[in-house]
Amino acid sequence: TGEWGVGKTTFLNLLEREIVEKAEIVHFNPWMCRSPEQVTNDFFSSLRYQLSPKYSTLSKSLKEYARSINNLTLTPHSAFGIELSLPIREESLYEKKKNLSDKFSRLPRPVVVVIDDVDRLEREEVFEVLRLIRNTADLNNTIYLVAYDKEYVTTVLEEKNIKDAASYLEKIFPVEVHLPKVEDYLIWETLYEDLN
Repeated sequence: TGEWGVGKTTFLNLLEREIVEKAEIVHFNPWMCRSPEQVTNDFFSSLRYQLSPKYSTLSKSLKEYARSINNLTLTPHSAFGIELSLPIREESLYEKKKNLSDKFSRLPRPVVVVIDDVDRLEREEVFEVLRLIRNTADLNNTIYLVAYDKEYVTTVLEEKNIKDAASYLEKIFPVEVHLPKVEDYLIWETLYEDLN
């Protein structure tokens, strides 16, 4: 966490270089979404696109789970203009999530999802990203690295009538690293020392 311009993206990039050999890294850019509804779709599309080349068995489960979240239902089959309702037992959303989570737990390395620029999102999109991390995509063996301005995100939560926004964020992000703003004179001193 930190204000705009303190180096959150740089910190994420440095951290990513340290863990690239130990984890499957997935980048998700919610600020590219055009609506809050698209956040979930794009998230699971990003997971599929970035993980499927190595773990093809995840692709179908990710697609089915995402489809279930978006309330796509089976349409009745028709033959000769007559609709046929076939008694098909479809897994519940809970079962699909559990199956997907089980598959993630069997991956040889954890999946680290990197999400930057949350504080550039519209208010509804911020809430959708938080809900995604806390509920929809809280899969086994998955870690979220999220950079954001805590003051902005807290304000968004308070506008959503979440009374204790700080506690709400602690449930989603149990570990928080606050990046302090580096004073300009320290940057110049470091640059001067490096040049010499």
